[in-house]
Amino acid sequence: MSLDLLLKRSIELLPTLLLKLLGFSIFFLSLVYIFVNQFV
Repeated sequence: MSLDLLLKRSIELLPTLLLKLLGFSIFFLSLVYIFVNQFV
């Protein structure tokens, strides 16, 4: 596998990875928000 192909592949995968990370952090923050609201 050439370096050029590997670079191209990682650039294609980067947006997907960022979207997953964003979705996970939003999910986590909403859980924390709900949890805090239960006890305030």
